[in-house]
Amino acid sequence: MKKTMSVLVNPRMAAEGFRKSPWLSAMVMCLAVSCGLSMFSSLQNVMPGNSSIFRYFSLFFDLVYLVSALAAVFFIWQLKSFGSREKFKKAATASMVLGLALLLTALIIAVMYYSMYSVLWSLTDEQLNEMEMGKENAEQLWRMLPFIILSLVCSALEGVSFLLFRQVLGRLGDMITGKLPSVGVITACSFVSALTGGMTLGRMLFAIMAGGGVLQAAFTAFSCLAEAGVYAGMMILCQSTRSALRGE
Repeated sequence: MKKTMSVLVNPRMAAEGFRKSPWLSAMVMCLAVSCGLSMFSSLQNVMPGNSSIFRYFSLFFDLVYLVSALAAVFFIWQLKSFGSREKFKKAATASMVLGLALLLTALIIAVMYYSMYSVLWSLTDEQLNEMEMGKENAEQLWRMLPFIILSLVCSALEGVSFLLFRQVLGRLGDMITGKLPSVGVITACSFVSALTGGMTLGRMLFAIMAGGGVLQAAFTAFSCLAEAGVYAGMMILCQSTRSALRGE
């Protein structure tokens, strides 16, 4: 019976259900909030006194994320007004750009931190003193390593999620013309986005437990919850589309 129902599914109706879903609105709104928080973080990094090389890199990557995420917000939101194959393809391209930006950011920052910790590992106490870096500072950097790894894993998963979402949007562009696609990539996107959301919440708890003040904890929580909302919306959208295609 289920196979008979899946054959009779109208792919246009499944694509329209995706486009009109309130979860698509929620996902885009959470992404817009994440853009706003990224802009606020970028403004903090250009404050006088913040001259660390890592802060300049952070500023650059914040701006890259901001531009690509705003483009994704714009083109994905356009689907709410009218769903055509061209609009789905533009939204897919914007999603791909954001995914590549996130992956490139994670890769470059991973290389930077790997170089820094490789040098730190080889330094003796005398060399640390010559660099005006006390043993306590070095130990603090080592204590930060698990959080840094978790953050890089989250960024990489975010990039993969948006690249998979790009494939989903491409399938939806075909569905709006009446083609019935396979659900493999939709299932994969649902799984990876769920994992990404969970890892993001884990990073939030890790950052809050590390301390830093009430305001810093509140900002971290709000930022991570907005990001988790993006991937929760992505997961639910993929699951509902998969169910519609299967006639469930």
